[in-house]
Amino acid sequence: MSEPTITKPTIIFVHGAWHSVQFFEKVIPILEPFGYRCITVPLPSVGSSPAVKSLNEDIEAVRTAVMKELDAGQDVMVNAHSTPPF
Repeated sequence: MSEPTITKPTIIFVHGAWHSVQFFEKVIPILEPFGYRCITVPLPSVGSSPAVKSLNEDIEAVRTAVMKELDAGQDVMVNAHSTPPF
């Protein structure tokens, strides 16, 4: 009987309100050699002018990234740094 294959999840990194996707540049190169697929999601609200009044675009950006991986059959883990200051 063969042993089950363990697949590693895709890790989706979501930066906080005061950072950008570059915030994760040090950790991603550590994880990828171990077989983790790493994705960063830029948040539309960060740096926008005028300031956004809702998180809907940010929510949709994260949801789109998660759903793309799930639709491809991947397990997903989300690592969120912080939340925007609303």
